Amino acid sequence: MTTHRYRRQEQFYPIGKEGQKQLLKSKVLLCGCGALGSVISESLTRAGVGSIHIIDRDEVQLDNLQRQSLYREADVLQRLPKAVAAKKHLQAINSEITITASVADLTAENILSYLDGVDLILDGTDNFETRYLLNEAAIHKQVPWIFGGCLEGRGQVMPILPGRRPCLNCVLPYSSAPPGGETCDSAGVLGPIVQVIAAFEVCEALKILTGNIQAVNRSLVVVDLWKNETRQIDLTSLRNQGGCSVCRDKKYQYFQTSSNGSLRGKGGQQAKAMCGNNSVQLRPSERVTLDLTELARRLQKVGSVSLNPYLLKFYVDDYEMTLFADGRTIVYGTTEIGHARSLYAQYIGC
Repeated sequence: MTTHRYRRQEQFYPIGKEGQKQLLKSKVLLCGCGALGSVISESLTRAGVGSIHIIDRDEVQLDNLQRQSLYREADVLQRLPKAVAAKKHLQAINSEITITASVADLTAENILSYLDGVDLILDGTDNFETRYLLNEAAIHKQVPWIFGGCLEGRGQVMPILPGRRPCLNCVLPYSSAPPGGETCDSAGVLGPIVQVIAAFEVCEALKILTGNIQAVNRSLVVVDLWKNETRQIDLTSLRNQGGCSVCRDKKYQYFQTSSNGSLRGKGGQQAKAMCGNNSVQLRPSERVTLDLTELARRLQKVGSVSLNPYLLKFYVDDYEMTLFADGRTIVYGTTEIGHARSLYAQYIGC
């Protein structure tokens, strides 16, 4: 079945049969499986990338379906985590490859454990904090990664080859990233721009994974579909100018380097407002494991509860809380971190 499945792709000369063999041996890490990630994961699955590890912290919601093409209404009704729903659908598309799903928040404490043996990292995230974290981890591990993002009708994408191309901090330093900028919740996002930016990411991924490094784009691609504008900003000389604290000096914001050269997290943000759904995510400062069944029994006394093997939903007053076994909680109905913490302390108390 394998040969017939990828026949059209193998007929494309730059890939060929040897390139397809490389794809089937490749391992990629997809960080985030929302709008971009769902399209990217499906395209990689159909292309025959041998191992895809999906990490996502959220569940499928009804307003995702406008642009997150992998998911179905049934996923919303079942309250499935995106990583779990994605794995189910992707395995139905291609049973010959390996799909791994992790329902987790990507942090400085866990990201390095996900990078062992990975050939490429793909960006399906929705915030720059996580992208800067990815950038530092990729540079330390010398793993290529592809930055991508979209908002409203515009998007941007850039392949990053550590040691050979500018990194994210070269192009957009920490200090220039605007705090409290527009999000998909406040500005919206069109489905077509998601498809376009995801296509750019996947094509660059195929070039890297098949060894066609000379074909990898050296530019930051910026597309505005609504205004019919496309720009390519040449970054060839940017890294040679020096001055980047991350890829040149190895001075990291999210990690600290020990005397033996190993890296460990400094301890990331424990609470953050999430893009697109009027909510705050709370993450424990230490690793914990919640007994969701026992917690559901206790919370039934004060509110409405639903439970599945992956998460617990708790409804009280005008708020909704989603609790995961790793201790993460998403509080819906507020973007105020202090208020979310108060609700957590009031009802969860741990």
